[in-house]
Amino acid sequence: MSGFVTSSTIVPFRKDRLHDRVVRHLALRVIRDYKTNADVFLPTEADLCRQMEVSRTILREAVKVLAARGLLDVRTKTGMRVRPRREWNLTDPELLTALCEAGLDAHTVRAIWEVREAIEPMAAELAADRATPEEIEQIHSILRRMEETMDDWEVFLQADTEFHQAIIAACHNEFLERMCLNICVALHASRGVTAQERKNIEAAMPLHRAIAGAIAHRDGSAARAATTLLLRLTAQQIDAVLRTATA
Repeated sequence: MSGFVTSSTIVPFRKDRLHDRVVRHLALRVIRDYKTNADVFLPTEADLCRQMEVSRTILREAVKVLAARGLLDVRTKTGMRVRPRREWNLTDPELLTALCEAGLDAHTVRAIWEVREAIEPMAAELAADRATPEEIEQIHSILRRMEETMDDWEVFLQADTEFHQAIIAACHNEFLERMCLNICVALHASRGVTAQERKNIEAAMPLHRAIAGAIAHRDGSAARAATTLLLRLTAQQIDAVLRTATA
């Protein structure tokens, strides 16, 4: 059964980059407030314009963006309906950024991990066969940076993300690289779930070394196996973090 959700308090926007700010606000509002509701409508266009102190033109432009990303269904004389989450374009980088900003729940984190499990072992195997000497050196250079930054989890997390991106790039598969580029925001956030604890970083580093070593030795089977073990360890760490968070 459809219905309207009562509006929450909204702080009027400053006028700089107004379009982007309205898009971001509406996306976060849908993600945070309406994602569990089926066939829910946003407040009317007039109400939203009044709440955010923006023109109908600005609001309509923002709504078009969110409709293209699958969040909203705009119907003449009916209003702006929030579409079911399964219809959202979750490969859109901007939408993924908003999802991460809204806070990743257990379901989303596990879904991202399943994507990693499907992609990364294959990518490591391909990289062992296709990586150039320069790409192998880059992978090892990033690995050394990871080892040097284990006490600074934010810097380590960036290096960890670059490590896996370098492996993807070494596959020389433009479709795989484009797909991973689109979801890199979410992958980065999912790694951050476990990287905040030093013990998790220490447990994962030997497997990162094994992956880099296998790629350097052109041993695709070993690279795939080490990546699979790393992802199994990551899954265990994610479950532990999420259990602690919900305890």
